[in-house]
Amino acid sequence: MKVIAKDISIKQSSKTNSIYSKNRKNNVLQYYFQYLHIVIPILLFTALIYIRVFQNGLTNRDDDTYIINNPYLVSLSLHNIISMFSSFFMGNYHPFSMLCLAIGYQIGGTDAWIYQLINLSIHLFNTYLVFHFALSLLKISQESNKQNIIIATITALLFGIHPIHVESVAWVSENKNVLYTLFFLTSLINYLKYLRQNQIRHYIYSIVFFVFSLLSKGMAVSLTLTLIVIDLYFGRKIYSRKVILEKLPFLFLSLLFGIIAVFAQDTALNQTNINSSFKIVSVISFASYGLIQYVLKLLFPFNLSAYYEYLFLTNGPIPKFYYTYLVVLILFVIALSITIKRKSIYFFGVLFFLANIILVLQLIPVGDAIMADRYSYIPSIGFFLIISTIISKLIGHKPQFKIIIYALLIGYATMLSVTTFQRIAVWKDSITLWGDVLKKADYSKYSKAWLIRGTLYNQQGKHEQALIDIKMHFKAHGVTSIAYFQRAYAKSFLNDPWGSIEDYTLASEFDSTNPWIFNNRGNIKNSMRYSLDALVDYNKAIAISDTFVDAYNGRADAKIIMLDYEGALNDLNHSIALRPGNPLILNNRGVIKKKLGDYIGGLNDFNSAIRLNSNFMEAYQNRVDINILLNNFQDAIKDLNYILSFQQIPIAYYYRGYSNFHLGNKPEACKDFQQAISFGYNQIDKKYLKFCEDYD
Repeated sequence: MKVIAKDISIKQSSKTNSIYSKNRKNNVLQYYFQYLHIVIPILLFTALIYIRVFQNGLTNRDDDTYIINNPYLVSLSLHNIISMFSSFFMGNYHPFSMLCLAIGYQIGGTDAWIYQLINLSIHLFNTYLVFHFALSLLKISQESNKQNIIIATITALLFGIHPIHVESVAWVSENKNVLYTLFFLTSLINYLKYLRQNQIRHYIYSIVFFVFSLLSKGMAVSLTLTLIVIDLYFGRKIYSRKVILEKLPFLFLSLLFGIIAVFAQDTALNQTNINSSFKIVSVISFASYGLIQYVLKLLFPFNLSAYYEYLFLTNGPIPKFYYTYLVVLILFVIALSITIKRKSIYFFGVLFFLANIILVLQLIPVGDAIMADRYSYIPSIGFFLIISTIISKLIGHKPQFKIIIYALLIGYATMLSVTTFQRIAVWKDSITLWGDVLKKADYSKYSKAWLIRGTLYNQQGKHEQALIDIKMHFKAHGVTSIAYFQRAYAKSFLNDPWGSIEDYTLASEFDSTNPWIFNNRGNIKNSMRYSLDALVDYNKAIAISDTFVDAYNGRADAKIIMLDYEGALNDLNHSIALRPGNPLILNNRGVIKKKLGDYIGGLNDFNSAIRLNSNFMEAYQNRVDINILLNNFQDAIKDLNYILSFQQIPIAYYYRGYSNFHLGNKPEACKDFQQAISFGYNQIDKKYLKFCEDYD
């Protein structure tokens, strides 16, 4: 390895600097384009593997929140952009990622393809940057340019095709992961240029791109540690005044955005810290487990999952096998410290990996997952540098085995590619995603994914499957309010109303602050005509949340059954005030006004409901009724013609005949009466039948 100058950069003669200054533009273009014949095949191969991603849709893994129901994406207005930069979202501060998603939304709305295209494009660019980062790093420290290219090529290839990165690319909402990496790598490359060329502009570029990375995802704070790793690798005096001053802006930014991240996490609802009460030894053991698992899955990417839970029951003891990982890690560290030379690429790869993985090893407990594939996206670069260097050394030192080594590399790359291609399909939809989690033998016994998939089955109307999954959740985690709630919901559709009421009651004992529990229980009681009991539940729901529209609507239904039309009207008025422009509520209020004799008011509500939803058949039918009561027969016929164009309803023929009769269109009236009779309608007044007989 070449000796690096004690100064912050590699010294160059003034003549060399002059030449560089004159030809800077040409050098930049040459730097980025001279290796395209190497990089482009890697990018094309990676793109070919990932083309399957466009068969996938959105999932319920935050995509509903980040894409479908995200108010910031609706428009790129100045107000929305300011809001992205001045507020937290889902417990995170990542305005650049939000802006990127907003641009995608303007192009493709809630269609998954545009976000998949964005993520894949950024991943491909990141792969390109990994090649140049590795090459820039090695150009300073290595002798052989050929060896440098081999290491950079293999590193970029492994980064592009490794299946552990599928989560970062195929998961639409994880746009922030690939985006922050884009700026992270650009910052590192500029820092290396600064060291090599001693030009302050590259140092400034490095800071600017670091800020961009931080604005994309808080995990970018690890860049400061990474710069220190680079300094150590190049033998720089990290305690020198010059080096310390260099790092101060980066350190300040890391601390600032670290504090912002803490505040953002505090704003997130329902944050679960499963290991918050564990002793320090247990926490370190979990971190050791996660660290070793990351290494194993990078080397042998099997049993990958979208959700890695702690492998024990919520209320059970901590398995002793976790502590063995702590022992293994200690032995591993001792072995590394003895065998790895400080200024070798192996030393750099290990420290690079640790610097970028340490913040997500659950040493500071957040959430209920012990690890995640996406956390290895940047750290894997250090690991791949080590693997690539080993391969290049074997090729250089054992040329007689070159064919065998290349064959093994091709076989390994093929295995990675096939696994990646298969893993992409896991993100097809929510059921497929959580089904894959539950296929993992290590996690299926403990997984909360049973409840997640059970909830999905409920949403899809597959209530019997939902009950099976919820039963498995009870075995894994015992009783929980949300599990009782979902089981109650399933039972309400499976002709078990009393069982549903019982489960909602059990859910309320665990969580008395959830208005949906009381609202849904009230709905079941109301459907069984226990309207007085239902009122009690609706009142509880409204007491918890006085803006809970569904509870006001349910209470209105109960009051209608109890013939309290005035009370029902008051509740519906309140609902409309809370949720203006809802056609269903307007239609229901129109029905109440009709019952109270306010025909004009009812007609206005039906008109408003139809303006909001031009296919709202129930509102058309109600408008027909009220127009007939108001003798607006022409208007009634228009609506009846529209209804009959979709479905031949016997009573619709009768009403049209009735309207035609009163308008004097006797032949048309008789035809409609005959049509109504042919469809089995037998409630036609005899005087109309007698008239039609005499008319014939």
